[in-house]
Amino acid sequence: GGLKIMLQLFPNAEGVVLIEENKPEAIAAVQKVCSNENNIHVHPVHVKYPQGGERAIMDVVAGKHIKLGMLPADVGVILSNVTTIAFIGQYLETGRPLTTKRVTVDGNAVAEPKNIIVPIGARIADVIAACGGYKAEPKKILMGGPMMGRAVYSDAFPIIKNNNAILAFDGPQALIPEETGCIKCGRCHGACPFKLLPVSIAEAYENKDVERLQALEVMQCMECGSCSYVCPANRYLVQSVKLAKKIIGERKI
Repeated sequence: GGLKIMLQLFPNAEGVVLIEENKPEAIAAVQKVCSNENNIHVHPVHVKYPQGGERAIMDVVAGKHIKLGMLPADVGVILSNVTTIAFIGQYLETGRPLTTKRVTVDGNAVAEPKNIIVPIGARIADVIAACGGYKAEPKKILMGGPMMGRAVYSDAFPIIKNNNAILAFDGPQALIPEETGCIKCGRCHGACPFKLLPVSIAEAYENKDVERLQALEVMQCMECGSCSYVCPANRYLVQSVKLAKKIIGERKI
């Protein structure tokens, strides 16, 4: 419903729903709903992280490259996530503002992992309780996914409107491996969706070389975590990128 309303604003536009190929039941269900819609169809996509990122979607599906600072609308595309589109349909039908959020609750410290609709502002502890509570003492709680989620210091932290997941891990899963020396294997570069040089960025950050960081286009990084994930030396590459962006911001100020 939300997508049909959006398309009324753009009479010549086409609505495309992207679903990964490993979700055949979802693809079939949405295709059935869209079967009588001439300007809406489902586009199955390969399962490849971080394909869900805005610029990655534009490259893969629309075949249009957007640079840092550009919006999809600059090249004729309106890109939005499913939850937002669904809320538009719900709001225009009921008039009720955004008060709830779909959240995935998972992790090996959670008794009953599930997808759940929760009120915005609810404590993480209460959401975990609705999923059977903890089955092991959590050593790390992430707000967000396993690759890009941010650790929170307490389960008293509230659910916020842009939160899509809560992950709770026990000791072994929460362990951060010890960082060792770079072996110059290049895996981080190969894993980067934008072909940046994470190890060079890390070195430039250690030297606080702002000009070098800008030349390496560190601000292009979407912090997907792929570089850290594939690194055999367990280098803290994403953390270096985040800190590098911080010092660039401070320089601009």
